[in-house]
Amino acid sequence: MRHQRPSVDFQKITFPSDALTIGAIRAAQGRAERFSFAEYDRSSEDAQRQGIDGLYDMFMRERQFARVAFEKAVAGRDPHSFDVSDAWTRKDQDVAAYQLNEDYRNYGLSRGDNETRHLIRNIERAAAAQAASVSDPKAVHAENAVIRKNQRRTRQPGD
Repeated sequence: MRHQRPSVDFQKITFPSDALTIGAIRAAQGRAERFSFAEYDRSSEDAQRQGIDGLYDMFMRERQFARVAFEKAVAGRDPHSFDVSDAWTRKDQDVAAYQLNEDYRNYGLSRGDNETRHLIRNIERAAAAQAASVSDPKAVHAENAVIRKNQRRTRQPGD
């Protein structure tokens, strides 16, 4: 019987970008890029595409940190389950962390480099906890505890 390759479930991870609102996105955009989201404005189509692409890039960076942490955690228990050699290099991780720091600061999700590193570690911890439950059903309880803890940390006032 062939085993299905486990993969991270992004829906179970609370990412810092989950706290973004349309208002926060608009506030962070430059005057030329500002888009109302309520109407289609062809005059700013290129600027809005760049803004949306920038958000997409931020989401993908967050998910790549989660994916790599998950795969490393699974591979740590079963070296044959993943080829981690295609995982990010240290330089790739540093560049992605730098870019996330810029994004998080721009959108008010972080005040600086140390806070961003902390947010990235939370993503990695949640993904690693999820990986623990892949081969150890008893670890589901621990995974859920990490998820709840991260959700409490990222809740906004009034949530």
